[in-house]
Amino acid sequence: MTSFEGRIQESRFSYTFFYDFTIVINALDNVEARYHVNRMCFNLGIPLIEAGTKGYSASMTPILKG
Repeated sequence: MTSFEGRIQESRFSYTFFYDFTIVINALDNVEARYHVNRMCFNLGIPLIEAGTKGYSASMTPILKG
């Protein structure tokens, strides 16, 4: 497993970066970053799992193109 550190909106996290993934699980902390990941996954047809927490509650939403 490889980890990456930085802002997801950086140019190194473009379509080329996302292309090799078969699924993405997103638990980012701001809307701008979530939109970026959503756009990348949607345009490449990669299933996206949006995850988040609020206090002791958690949620997950699958997002699939089509």
